Amino acid sequence: MAGVLTEYSCTNIVPDVWRVGNTGNSTTLTTATTDTTTQANELIVAVAGQRGTFSSEQTSWASSPRNSFSIVSETSSFVNTTNNDRAVAFLERIVTSAGTYSTGVTGNSNQFACNIASFREIKVAPVFG
Repeated sequence: MAGVLTEYSCTNIVPDVWRVGNTGNSTTLTTATTDTTTQANELIVAVAGQRGTFSSEQTSWASSPRNSFSIVSETSSFVNTTNNDRAVAFLERIVTSAGTYSTGVTGNSNQFACNIASFREIKVAPVFG
């Protein structure tokens, strides 16, 4: 098993558009496309995971993120037995307009799964006592 953890600090952030992931068996790992986001300045995050065989931890297994996304972190397990290892990468992008979004990375030629979601800030009126 492999995992990455990313924390965001914001006053009021809620999920906006969730999208079921995409799976396949390729060197090109891609997400599905989100539904249209509701506002500008949303945080879009994606996770790409792939199985493989690694003799050591892979901290840069994914490359070439698509559609202006950035790879925030990535890692892998390293059991080193045929297809028992897992690699995972976390990607992000802050968008400046409402729209539909997708991303992907280049990895190894193996089974993969990718998910994508967006988050938006909600405005909360101050409460006066």
